[in-house]
Amino acid sequence: MPFAEAAFKLGAVKIQGVDIDPVSAATARKNFKLNGGKGGEFKAQNILRSPGRSVYDAVAANFISADLEACRKPILQQVGPRGFLLLSGISLKNLPGFLKAFKTPGFRRVCLIRGRSWAGLLYRKNA
Repeated sequence: MPFAEAAFKLGAVKIQGVDIDPVSAATARKNFKLNGGKGGEFKAQNILRSPGRSVYDAVAANFISADLEACRKPILQQVGPRGFLLLSGISLKNLPGFLKAFKTPGFRRVCLIRGRSWAGLLYRKNA
């Protein structure tokens, strides 16, 4: 969860990381600490079965396109007013359909970054 490390270095006070795989969550916790992170909480959890009730200033999700679309509702619910949503792991071949699926009232796309075969998106939630 490199997003957690970046958030810490940018001054985030509360950092929570979630992964469906317990080994990945443990590895993220270890890497966060190895990179100087403090106070992060990392757990294994399926957000479709037990979505978080918290709201955050910034939410980042790095899944393949189909999984991002499947988790769309619980991900969007965790973005606070005027908060940011960073999505990555989107295959360029899936990008047109993904953009339609993720078009959401109350969110505006701020940035689209294209790599060689993947894309990332930044959204901002309205107040």
